[in-house]
Amino acid sequence: MPTKLDETKKVFQSHNISEDIEDTAHVGGEVDTNKLGELDVNKIDVKKISDFGQDQGACLYGTPELSEEARLKVLEDFKILDTPADPRFDRVTELGTLIFGLPICLVSLVDRHRQWFKSSRGLDVTFTDRCSSFCAYTVQSGTPKVLVVLDAFDDERFVNNPLVVHSPGIRFYAGAVLEDLASGHRLGTVCIIDTKPWNSFDESKIQVLQSLASLCMQVCTPLPIPYVFSK
Repeated sequence: MPTKLDETKKVFQSHNISEDIEDTAHVGGEVDTNKLGELDVNKIDVKKISDFGQDQGACLYGTPELSEEARLKVLEDFKILDTPADPRFDRVTELGTLIFGLPICLVSLVDRHRQWFKSSRGLDVTFTDRCSSFCAYTVQSGTPKVLVVLDAFDDERFVNNPLVVHSPGIRFYAGAVLEDLASGHRLGTVCIIDTKPWNSFDESKIQVLQSLASLCMQVCTPLPIPYVFSK
């Protein structure tokens, strides 16, 4: 008999979140999602932010790759940085917090010197510097397409990270890449964050997180007309 997590994955994989969703999964227990279609949209006051004048080479986290300029060009071509809040992305981060039972879910785009949040659920900021970004690691080509950090205190890459040592006090992180299929470049992530460590993050949860990332990329990338009509 299909589980609630199975049903949730079917919904995500159809790339069509409708207002009549009656059931979904919650990692820690049950969630009443009868009113998912009525979720409030938190408008983000996005201001034009110039790149930081930091020395990229001095960053301790997420060192840029040789293909970084090409990746940044693809990100720029999407024309999404510093755009106003969009309820479609806000819906994804709302779902992320509900499904996984976590306080923070972000749609994060990794720019040259910052990670900028197209949608931010549970944080009152629109960006952080790239040097302290977990997502800067996730977008590197050698990293798994879903980066999972069960306990940042046990990971030498992040144990001294200011976002771990200070507010918001990250202990658990999981981020699924936002990948441009045409170029193969990773533009950012959909990530979930907890202030408590986790013991595990199994394959079924990874698949759900990847489906959330896939939804975001469908919003960013218009579908071909034949595909639209075939549906």
